[in-house]
Amino acid sequence: MGYYNNDFKPYLRLAQLVRNACMNSDHLPLQKNWPSSLLCTWRLVVLSWVLPMTVATAGLPPQKVGTNQHFMWGVNLFHNEQYVAAQYHLQHYLANFPHTLQAIEAQYYAGACSLRRQDAQGTAMLEKFANKYPQHPKAAQAYFDLGNAAFERQDFDKSIRYYERAVQEQLSEAQCYRLQYRSGYAHLTLQAFNKAKWHFDAIR
Repeated sequence: MGYYNNDFKPYLRLAQLVRNACMNSDHLPLQKNWPSSLLCTWRLVVLSWVLPMTVATAGLPPQKVGTNQHFMWGVNLFHNEQYVAAQYHLQHYLANFPHTLQAIEAQYYAGACSLRRQDAQGTAMLEKFANKYPQHPKAAQAYFDLGNAAFERQDFDKSIRYYERAVQEQLSEAQCYRLQYRSGYAHLTLQAFNKAKWHFDAIR
């Protein structure tokens, strides 16, 4: 199952026709009567239009798109920290394939993109995801992300609450160390010294 992206079809077709005309002398109008200097200038003018169009469209996804392709693009772009582009593909996937298993994970990634872009919707999107799918492995990641965002805003009370809801067994070792350190720091800042010590002791 797929869809056809028609946004660039007229431009690509025109670019193809002009490119053919430029490269194949049989297509040049009145080319037999043109001086060589004028013919060369005409080709350069045409190429100056064709080449930018070719470069601009070279990185576009193929027109025929499979069911999971936008999800895969979105995840890859997310891991490359290209959050605007990632969110576009993820939201497109969710709009067209809302009932697939990957749609659940796409909701996490779309929310995480918004959070990393400091979009006002990011927190609500991740909270909604984690509350709706508390058993999903990405729920722990969502709370961890929310805790990090709150910590970086120096909202230590909220960061602690989020970190406490992140299931550490579903986080990486490095994430667990960060969670414990930041939880300890947050408690220390709030003068909850015993709790701060407990978290710092956990990372020894």
